[in-house]
Amino acid sequence: MRINYRNAKSEVKASVFFVASLFFMASCQENEMQEITEDVATSATAVEGESNVGSITIEGANTQFSDNVECSTCTYVVAEDIETIDGKELGLAPGSVICLDAAKKYGNLTFVNVEGTEEAPITIGTCK
Repeated sequence: MRINYRNAKSEVKASVFFVASLFFMASCQENEMQEITEDVATSATAVEGESNVGSITIEGANTQFSDNVECSTCTYVVAEDIETIDGKELGLAPGSVICLDAAKKYGNLTFVNVEGTEEAPITIGTCK
């Protein structure tokens, strides 16, 4: 049996390059996912710490969080027993302010149809 070392060496190099490429791509994706998860956790913690919220899920666009919202600016104050807040059903327009009462303990909140604009985002925040 005759072994062609030149071909074997090329195959080994190609295999090593392929494995290294896969490892590099996998590590990049893992780092990116970790950064995204940390950003989301930080935003949720800021809201949870101030308003006693179990979790928040938002389906919409151009929404921002604020630790402190002036109570006089609230368009809508979330009741303690509400789990789903539908922006369309409530008639919330861009620029609306959704308030979480700091004195209440909330469970898991889901905001749907919350559509602000870049110029007038919808704000969700704690009213003290």
